[in-house]
Amino acid sequence: MSNQIKLFIIDFNDFDVDDLAFKLQSFCVELDSNSKTYKQKLFSQFIRYKVLKDFFRLSKIEFSVNQNNKPYLESHSHTYFNISHTKNHIVMAVADEEVGVDIEEIVCKKSFMSIARRYFSNCEVDVLERSTHLEKDFYTLWTLKESQVKRSSLGIAYGLKDAFFYKKDDCWISENSEKDFLTYDYINSAISICCNEAHNAVVEIFKITNNSSLEEIELSRL
Repeated sequence: MSNQIKLFIIDFNDFDVDDLAFKLQSFCVELDSNSKTYKQKLFSQFIRYKVLKDFFRLSKIEFSVNQNNKPYLESHSHTYFNISHTKNHIVMAVADEEVGVDIEEIVCKKSFMSIARRYFSNCEVDVLERSTHLEKDFYTLWTLKESQVKRSSLGIAYGLKDAFFYKKDDCWISENSEKDFLTYDYINSAISICCNEAHNAVVEIFKITNNSSLEEIELSRL
């Protein structure tokens, strides 16, 4: 039986922060509005409760963190989730096995190669140095690596260099888990998912609209 993966996306600009905070009160969640990370935490809490309670109809939702500080559901051991955000978007992947997700906005930076040499393998750096689409290749590779690290919950400092990829037919392929990755293009951003046999999974993608409804969408693969 194929794995089930669902991806949920929120565009920050679609929501009024005060209205979202009011909606979140229905889930009995309170946040410190004076915190520097208030907006990020607000959307993070909203998407997880919205998805798990309203979409999956889960009850008695209680969160905890594992030894590597990765959040998980205490009372629903077969439902796994992971969250990532950029300046303007937040995404949440839910699966029936451990899952990692990462979203990055594709922007031009002068420091691409210095970052690559610090975190990527020599072979990956060689591919980037020859790339004619450096921004796309860099962020696709970064999200792939980050999604793998987030699935394992090892963190960048420990896991990023152990996630090796090579280029084949204009696609990044994992050296160790070729079928475990998916990457999508979304409004000039790259979104990568890492989950067991993700390549063969049944994947559904939803955008949460400003009236809190869920609109199923299709995204192009990178």
